[in-house]
Amino acid sequence: MNENWNFPIVIISDNIIIDSLVQCYKDHNTPLSVQEDSWHPLCGLEMEMGMSGNTNTEVCIRRSRLYYENHAIKQCDALGGRNIVYSAEKLSADQPIKNHSLILVTARLDSKSMFDGIVPGALSTVTSIVTLLSAARILSQARSKLSPPSKPNTNALFLLLDGEAYDYIGSSRVVYDMKTGGFPKTSLPIGEQHVKLMIELSQIASNKYIASRRPVKLTVDEMLYCYLKSHNCTLFTQLTGHMDNTRPTYYVGIKDYKRYIVTATGILLANLTGTVTNMTKDECKAEMNRIYEPGTSDNQNYYWIVTNITVENAGYCNKNLVNFTAAVSPAFTIDGYNWSSGTYPSWSESVWMKLGLRMFMKPSPSYEKLVFLSGLGVLAVSFLCVLSLKKHITHLVSSIV
Repeated sequence: MNENWNFPIVIISDNIIIDSLVQCYKDHNTPLSVQEDSWHPLCGLEMEMGMSGNTNTEVCIRRSRLYYENHAIKQCDALGGRNIVYSAEKLSADQPIKNHSLILVTARLDSKSMFDGIVPGALSTVTSIVTLLSAARILSQARSKLSPPSKPNTNALFLLLDGEAYDYIGSSRVVYDMKTGGFPKTSLPIGEQHVKLMIELSQIASNKYIASRRPVKLTVDEMLYCYLKSHNCTLFTQLTGHMDNTRPTYYVGIKDYKRYIVTATGILLANLTGTVTNMTKDECKAEMNRIYEPGTSDNQNYYWIVTNITVENAGYCNKNLVNFTAAVSPAFTIDGYNWSSGTYPSWSESVWMKLGLRMFMKPSPSYEKLVFLSGLGVLAVSFLCVLSLKKHITHLVSSIV
């Protein structure tokens, strides 16, 4: 994947375009006879894939700070996204976290593939996501059945990390925020000293024993369909309130773009582990972003879950412990960062100028020869006319006068 290819590689998945290309090739690029010397391909194809040329991220960032006619010249964007954090127990600044009392369960949200959207990286990403969501749901259901609920000495913190395919952008940001007192937020800091154990879910195959448990089976099947086949599924549509017709993609993308799959996964985790409240839609949305306000001392959050997208206000308010945090490398936030140090990942994506595909007909060699010879003929006639005029110019002028 990190090979430096000296030529562009493009995949076309639209069957209509593929049929047009194949037909054009068969009609105009297939020789009538192998011995036919006059054969020449007539169907041409032009691809446009212009990107800003930059040596590396450091050069790109420096060039992006230049101004031309009071406008910034944007050369690239930092790779990054959002991490998803779920705590099995409510966190509050009034109840300090004990050292070595947290178990971190992590899985990646992204993958790296040659053709994003065509090969989503199911083995390394999707199975890990679904397994983490299922485990969080089972733990939440088990906790809700305890009467009265007990306060355990150990808490489980589930992390879905974005940008892991590119030198662990998500996890490096978590560690950095832990060291600087900003994870998951400054008013509720979790440090490295609080972590007892870390469990990473990766390269997980299908487990028939988990899938055979009837309370989990239907949701697991639905999740696998949504993550592998199509985002335009009932489960994601009800959670997010709108349909997404794009193919499943797990490329982390640029930091300022909020990926649909991350939003849907966060709300799905909230729905699997949260509780239903009797709040109205307006009341619920008023509380949705309170957790991100400065000074909020707990990790309680709210989401409005849509039950029918065709009926206005059809849904319920979900109270949960799911939050989003930044998954952007500290290299892009530290002032004066030494790009050559390699301390933090510094991946960036050059700005795309134009993407296009043009199919056209090229002239045959015989036609090109005809045009060339015709041009030579016109040139020769032009020279003869000029010479004739120069020879008889004096006579012509005197006769006119």
